[in-house]
Amino acid sequence: MDEALILALASMFLTLVSVVTGFILQMERRRIKKMEESNSELKRMLNRSLTAIGGYHKIEEHIAGELKISTKQYRTNIRKAANVDGGKLFTKSKREEYQDKIA
Repeated sequence: MDEALILALASMFLTLVSVVTGFILQMERRRIKKMEESNSELKRMLNRSLTAIGGYHKIEEHIAGELKISTKQYRTNIRKAANVDGGKLFTKSKREEYQDKIA
């Protein structure tokens, strides 16, 4: 075969590979951008939820203060009355830890 023909075929092959690679990379960029937008929305929703939980913690602390018992004792009494296992609920420190992670 002629060198010019081999060079032309190799050049066409490289062009084809670069076009296919560019197309794949463009699709991946779109997918990543979509995931980042979704992640941003979920992060905002999580932050709102954690803020609401913080509000409930403040209410518990206020009521416990009014009843002149410790917050821990108040929470234990409430969870016992509601038949809820305390290990399944967010503690104040766990909430703060999550908020620090997403900040």
